[in-house]
Parts: sequence; structure tokens; C-alpha cells
Amino acid sequence: MAIPLYLKIKQDLIESIKDLEANAPIMSERDLVGQFGASRMTVRKAITEMVEEGYLYRDSNKGTFVTDKVMIRKDTLLYLDDTHYSIIYFDVKTSSSEEVHQALKLTRHDSIVRMIRLLEKNGKPMTVEEVYIKRQNLTDSQVNDMANWRKFNQFVDAQGSVYHHFNPEMVPIKYANLLKLKLGTPIIVVNTVIRTKQGEPLVFRKSYNNSNERLLEVSSTIS
Repeated sequence: MAIPLYLKIKQDLIESIKDLEANAPIMSERDLVGQFGASRMTVRKAITEMVEEGYLYRDSNKGTFVTDKVMIRKDTLLYLDDTHYSIIYFDVKTSSSEEVHQALKLTRHDSIVRMIRLLEKNGKPMTVEEVYIKRQNLTDSQVNDMANWRKFNQFVDAQGSVYHHFNPEMVPIKYANLLKLKLGTPIIVVNTVIRTKQGEPLVFRKSYNNSNERLLEVSSTIS
């Protein structure tokens, strides 16, 4: 799945403004068109998403400016920096639990890619993730590279939306040792579904979070 040009522009701009102070101006759309060799519409789409996500703000009389960092939308349930990922299990199969079937709207003929991984930061276990994706939604190269995935932005930014459901549970026996938690320890399990703009489910993930080590934070802008 090739990254759309507007997303590449957006990623480059996010990197270029990360050290700028709040209220610093960015280049005009015309100058950005020249820099990236893209159409005005493509550049505008990248800028509009950055405004919607809190990276930038527009002043109709003066231009576009960098916001204060506290305005950037966060979702630590999807993105974690400086985190080490260890693959515990990986396979492709044609059957799974009823929960996965319902979340991804699978038929009995659909194959799924399943990955289980441990997320650690500074040597401390934060989360065990079970990731499920319908095989037909991935290219062969994406399947082969899944072990190196850190983010799911190729699905979210390019195609759709994210839904999180939070469940307080006791740490399951199968993950207690990985999370270094005693049996009976309460944890937060988050079921996440990533969907296309048309509502088709692309990714289902169950995250077993060690509440002692991981802060769950979701913030958004109001429009």
C-alpha cells in the first residue's frame, strides 16, 4: 500500500515543525507547492489535516502557524514512542474466536493475519497486544514486514477512523508472566477497531495494559 503524497507531505511538515515555538509561521501553500512539487489541492489537504489534528492553526488574514504542543491530538493507545516490540507469535489462519469474527466481519472463508507482541519501555513490560487483520487487506510485503510495524497510521491516516472500548479485567493467566503481574491484578483491556471511511473494519486489536507502567491517553480537538 503506497503512502499517498499528501501524507508524505504531512509527515515531512510534522518533522520540520517539531522544534519550532508556538505561533511560528510556516511556508505559504504556494511555496510548499514548489518545495514538494505537488498540486495546491494536495498541499492544502495535508495542511487541513494538520490543522484538524492540532499541529497548526490558520489566521485568515496572516497565514498558518504552529500551535502550542498541548493542542496536538494524542492517542497513546495507537502510538507509543521509544518502545521496544517483541513478537511472541505470528501466523496466518482461516479461523479465530467469535469476537474476532464479529469485529472484522469475517466469513468462514476469510484468512486473518494474527500477531501477538509485547511492548516494553526501559525494560518494563507495558502491554501485550493481539493484532488481527484480514489477509486480503494486506499486500505480501506488508505481511512480511508486520514484525517491524510500530504504528497503524497507514490505515488510520489514509483510510479511516478508530474506535476504542475499555474493559476492566483481571490479568489473564497466559499474559501474567509477560506483564510481570500477579494473578488477580486488575488491568485495562482495550479493544480497538480501525475502520475505513466507509465503515469496513480493517484491524482488530486487543491490548492488555499494565496500568502500573502505561498511561492511557486520548485527546482530540473540538470543531
